[in-house]
Amino acid sequence: MTARRSPLDDALGAWRRGDLATAERLLSSHLAQRPKDAKALGLLGTVRARRGDLAAAADLLEKATRLDPKDAGARFNLGNVQRNQGRTADAVAAFRAAVKLAPRSPEAHVGLAVALLDQGEAKEAEQLCRRAIGLKADLADAHNTLGIALRAQDRPKEAEAAFSAALTHAPRHGAALSNLGNLLSATGRAADAVEVYSQALAADPDNPDTQYNLGNTLFALKRVDEAEQALRGTLARNPRHGPALGALANVLVGRGRHDEAVGLFREALGAAPDSPDILYNLANTQRDLGRADEAEATYRRVLDLNPNHAQARQDLLLASCYNPAHTPAEVFALHRKQGDAIAAAAGRARTRHANAPDPARRLRVGYLSPDLRRHPVAGFMEPVLAHHDPGVVEVTGYAAVTHPDATTERLRALAHHWVNVTPLSDEALADRIAADGIDILVELAGHTGGSRLSAVALRPAPVQVSYLGYPATTGLSAIGYRLTDAACDPPGTEAFHTERLAGDAGPRHRGRTRDVRLPDQPAEAQRRRDRPVGAGARGNARVPAPPVPDDPAPRGGPAPVPGGVRRPRHRPGTGGIRLGDAPRRPHGRVRAPGRVPGHLPVLRPHDHLRGPLDGGADGHPGGVGLRRAHGGERQYDRGSHAPDRRGRGRVRRGCRRPGRRRGRPGGLARGLKGARAGLPPVRRGRVHPPPGGRLPGHVDRLVHGSVGPPERVK
Repeated sequence: MTARRSPLDDALGAWRRGDLATAERLLSSHLAQRPKDAKALGLLGTVRARRGDLAAAADLLEKATRLDPKDAGARFNLGNVQRNQGRTADAVAAFRAAVKLAPRSPEAHVGLAVALLDQGEAKEAEQLCRRAIGLKADLADAHNTLGIALRAQDRPKEAEAAFSAALTHAPRHGAALSNLGNLLSATGRAADAVEVYSQALAADPDNPDTQYNLGNTLFALKRVDEAEQALRGTLARNPRHGPALGALANVLVGRGRHDEAVGLFREALGAAPDSPDILYNLANTQRDLGRADEAEATYRRVLDLNPNHAQARQDLLLASCYNPAHTPAEVFALHRKQGDAIAAAAGRARTRHANAPDPARRLRVGYLSPDLRRHPVAGFMEPVLAHHDPGVVEVTGYAAVTHPDATTERLRALAHHWVNVTPLSDEALADRIAADGIDILVELAGHTGGSRLSAVALRPAPVQVSYLGYPATTGLSAIGYRLTDAACDPPGTEAFHTERLAGDAGPRHRGRTRDVRLPDQPAEAQRRRDRPVGAGARGNARVPAPPVPDDPAPRGGPAPVPGGVRRPRHRPGTGGIRLGDAPRRPHGRVRAPGRVPGHLPVLRPHDHLRGPLDGGADGHPGGVGLRRAHGGERQYDRGSHAPDRRGRGRVRRGCRRPGRRRGRPGGLARGLKGARAGLPPVRRGRVHPPPGGRLPGHVDRLVHGSVGPPERVK
């Protein structure tokens, strides 16, 4: 005799077939007769959750758990609903109750691990995942969540192994494929990430998050058309996908359409008003447009939402360098506070180093930067590496480069050793630098994107130097020197640095120009480098100047500029600024520290060689980058080199004439004089920066969300 099926069994069958409407109708009819049936309440709550009514689902599941406190399945499903509502603490409590009621349930352990990851408790989440794998070794969700927990602890190699294990047990596990793609993209394997994302979309074609991540990665690879196509595909599936709207805005930024991008960021914030990632990219765009005060306010909103957003904190410092509302003392105080915070979080720095004080051996110099790629910093550093004497200096490049390119390969060929430090934690990076026996570590990024100041704070090298990539102090006591000149850091600004200022602090650069020819360069790059390069500060390359707007000043004299800054001299018809055989002072006289509120920046003929406001990001058509960290506006004086009426170079009063050279110790060697106790001497010699130019567009940092396990119903 066949047992009669109950309405609850019929509802459960409809649920399993995916017929949610029938399941809801049957359960509602059943509960009208038996309103205290905990099983029916729990199942109806799960149906309502699937249909998007999270509030009703939570009420039903809470009633079910009150009626049957020992129902582990109801607790588990309640935890899932509360997590989706953003009630993380309640979700953790529900999952803990489920684990207590069902200690042998691997799904309950994974659910609790996911909720703990939302709270930042990665270590406990890892333990729960390993316990779940012990209960059920082939549970792909457990391996996937373990990978997320390991990545949160900055253990990328172990995380990759965990994602791969999940795919071994479930080759079409969309979440594991997406998370593996995120990891590959973050560790510099963007091309591999694109392939994995494509597999994830094949497994789950309607997942807008995966398509969004694919678009971001394609954009990082400069495949802009494909990136835009992927992002618009995301928006076709979900028109209010805030991250995709923000990423599409990044594409517009990369094409120089900054004002349109700001509007799209605003639209994205309408869909996701509390997204720190969208706000962060909006702040970057405001900064690139020269709106430093707006950028600062937006960065502060990011930090209000996510106090642990390290890059926003760094970029807030960077924006403060260009905001005329801040005094130099205020800028220094902000940097000193952040430097102290980085040092405290990094832990105890080394006080002893094993470097042998043998003057007969080569000096080991390490260069640490995320910008050893197509980037202005790389352009300036390439001739430095090319002109190191290999008999005296042993060079190691520490590249924190997520997307290497042809420039990366050229720089790699100029170094004795090359280390991809992207997968390394800060502690592992510091240990590697110390194990390599680096005598002088040169940090090239400061508080810009991808910098590794936390590793430098551990003092892995006996002498540590900041150079080139940042317009102000790092605020780190572990960095002993800032290699600079009087144009970037005028006399009197020493008090606004934690580092000792080293380098050419004289009032003018001296010496002749000299050609710099780098080996094995592409034809176009070599043609550009055939132009002579001045032996002066950054940006002093012999290239045509950008167009100068018509001077509205009357013939009686120049129009006044707020702040007392003189306009640069430029005669129509002379074309570019050319550096003849005579030395040229690229910056001229420097104002004393202090800033007049409301003053206007002056575009000098060499400013187009710099990047945008961050001093380290790729250039963009805005051309608004002025280094004003200490309020010293540069201006040309009577000692500068300017073309005469016939377009020929002549030396003005105050500039040393050709043929009257006076040698001076230069660059890194003189800057570290007296600071290299026990280290072999550095052979001095002049190193010339290469011609530069603006690089098209910029690439914002990728923002990837981790995908947790899918909902499970017991």
